[in-house]
Amino acid sequence: MKTRRVIEMASAIEASLSKAASNKGAQLIQPANILPASILLELTGESVRGRLCSFTAPDGEEYCMRPDMTAPIALEVARGNLDAKRYLYSGAVYRFPQAGSGDEIEFDQIGFEWFAKKGGSKEEAEGVALTLDTLASTGVSDAELRFGDSALFFALIDALKLKAPWPDRLRKAFNRKRGPRELMQSAEGAAQRSPLASALSGLSEKEACEAVEEVFAVSGISAVGGRTADDVARRLRSLSKFDGEEINDKAKTAINAFLDIKMPARKAIDEIANIAKLAGIKLDDALSAYAERLDMLEGLGAPMASSAVFDAEFGRRFDYYDGLVFKVTHEKLGKSLPLATGGRYDGLVASLSGGKVSTKAFGVALRADRVCNVLDGEGN
Repeated sequence: MKTRRVIEMASAIEASLSKAASNKGAQLIQPANILPASILLELTGESVRGRLCSFTAPDGEEYCMRPDMTAPIALEVARGNLDAKRYLYSGAVYRFPQAGSGDEIEFDQIGFEWFAKKGGSKEEAEGVALTLDTLASTGVSDAELRFGDSALFFALIDALKLKAPWPDRLRKAFNRKRGPRELMQSAEGAAQRSPLASALSGLSEKEACEAVEEVFAVSGISAVGGRTADDVARRLRSLSKFDGEEINDKAKTAINAFLDIKMPARKAIDEIANIAKLAGIKLDDALSAYAERLDMLEGLGAPMASSAVFDAEFGRRFDYYDGLVFKVTHEKLGKSLPLATGGRYDGLVASLSGGKVSTKAFGVALRADRVCNVLDGEGN
């Protein structure tokens, strides 16, 4: 249940963001509350299904309440109903909480989604600085800023010139916790197989489909988001196969060394450059973009910027984030319950529109309830 204090905090955060963004032409909007479940499942993967507040329409179509603001706003841009510009939002989102988090199913998110033809380090530094300044204006102190950057990981994979299908597999694996490490444990991807996937791998397509239909019937599961038994069987069978030779030791060493990085953001530049040197590759462009963003963020005088931590394995666990990701945490809540999160997702609108609309994109979400929990714990 939202208390009056949380409602007032949400209004204060919205006012702070609006004041800072007013001279940038940002527009306050309220996106759709209900979405086709198939869209969310395509964007985030099957693992998020259990957290969606979903229901089935009379015609059999599966829908869900919006679990965040990014997807419904990006969908309207993809459909041409919204221009590619800057938007602010404030409103309720709905998802089943992680076990032990203490979260409500319904809670408020306040933040922004920025769409533009061009986007880069300057925009990212501005967005992160705005987030940090807003949190500071509420009275939050001693918070920690943590970065991740899938663009750096992707640049590393490209520079290593791995044989197919390693590049695509590693990119997709990065969206799972410890995904790249597990994938590299075996050329056959044994760590990625589920028992069901392994069982289906020895069947024909028809037999696999019949087996999945039988599992659905016995367990009482119905297809979600338009996925048929054939779709599920095909995906599971593909997970059990790995066509390609084992990754070479030099590349594996470089990837693991990169994933091990968890240190002050400025120090990470030298560490990544050293990994590239030992691997005999160049990451100059990716490192320049990283350093430029850090320079700009520190130049803006944003709170927490100088003490930021770069965590190579940190990433938003959604397939559509493809660049910088960050979160702001506080010791009173722990690292799993951030006050704010955000990141870059340049490919999302193109994916949603089937390539008809393309735009750079960067978004941030803040949690008023968690800000109140931190301040209450500090006696404010």
